[in-house]
Amino acid sequence: MVAIKDLSEHLNTIQELNDKEIGMQAIADNINVNRKVLSKWCKDNGIVIKPKVYRGYCLQCGISYKSTRHNVKYCSEYCKSKYSRNKYITNKETKRVNCIHCNNTFDIPKTQSLSSYKRKCPTCRTHYKHIGDSCNVYYFECINCYKLHLSKRKTPRKYCDDKCKSMYKFKRKYHKQCVECNKDYVSNRVNSKFCSESCLRKFSYRKQEINRRLTIKNNGEVDWNISIKGLIKRDGQKCYLCGNDVIFSENTNDDYYPSIEHVKPLSKGGTHTWDNVKIAHRKCNWEKGVNLIPPPQII
Repeated sequence: MVAIKDLSEHLNTIQELNDKEIGMQAIADNINVNRKVLSKWCKDNGIVIKPKVYRGYCLQCGISYKSTRHNVKYCSEYCKSKYSRNKYITNKETKRVNCIHCNNTFDIPKTQSLSSYKRKCPTCRTHYKHIGDSCNVYYFECINCYKLHLSKRKTPRKYCDDKCKSMYKFKRKYHKQCVECNKDYVSNRVNSKFCSESCLRKFSYRKQEINRRLTIKNNGEVDWNISIKGLIKRDGQKCYLCGNDVIFSENTNDDYYPSIEHVKPLSKGGTHTWDNVKIAHRKCNWEKGVNLIPPPQII
């Protein structure tokens, strides 16, 4: 573990050397401390040491440059390429070839292999980067708009874009027969079973009633003669849950219309018998749900 000591007395020297961009190691050698000690102290005090910068002159254009790499010889990639090209031409180490696209002649190094990419002139090579290599194209007809389109894939596409794909799904028709009324109808959904919402509700209610009657039979004894009139004759017109009178009206869906309420719900094993049913508002019946009402405590 390197011991960290206070370098505050060298602060001005460190800042001056840091402005000269000579690097961490050179600064540490100048003030006679370990490089790791200097790095840790600078980090703790929020001082950022600039990396070492190498200066030189470009071999091609002669302009001065700065770099963090010690082996740089050129100011840019352009000067590097131009210097190499001129060197090959001066030393007569080039050969002339024809571009495979535009047939213009250009020079390449003798030692360079004649691959398909290198056989393109600089202009065509630049376009090739953006366009890409040539490929086969295929025509296909969109099944929605019936227009011809191009594709790189040999396997034919059904649609020219996502918009046509969505439109075709809505346009496609399936001939169906309603499960409820047996009426023939046309739908754009492959899994459609009903011709209307009315038939769907009728089927759902009937299925629900069949399941309810099956539950009643499975729970044990059944009194099929239970009715609202019979319960009112036996218990009166007060809801056994809230104690208020039930209201008879033309609208049987009214919240305060009387209903047959099972004290012990059928889903919990209750029976459809006279000793397990009482009169209750439709609203109170719905709010009670499948909960059990505890018996009243005798004080």
